[in-house]
Amino acid sequence: MKLYLGGNKFLAIIDLNEDFIHKFHLKNNKGKKEKAVYSAIELNNKNENSSFYLVGTYSNHIYLIDKRDNIPFDILLGHQNGINKIKFLKDGMHFISGAIK
Repeated sequence: MKLYLGGNKFLAIIDLNEDFIHKFHLKNNKGKKEKAVYSAIELNNKNENSSFYLVGTYSNHIYLIDKRDNIPFDILLGHQNGINKIKFLKDGMHFISGAIK
């Protein structure tokens, strides 16, 4: 079993079976380490074939991340405030997100 956690300037994956913690940083759309708080994480449990998960930040970005290597596949922009909720829809292909304020 793995737990995905967000923090201030880092993400962590905790593998409870192997007693291992993997901490890492994401890069923003300018290729630099994201300096925001990772505030929302959503795994795609609805689509078994998907290898992606979503991470929202307080700096208004949503990252689509490949589980196999934890590298951002795409960065979605458009929110005017920090992300505090992300949810995949039942089809596992679409999602909704909510922001502060």
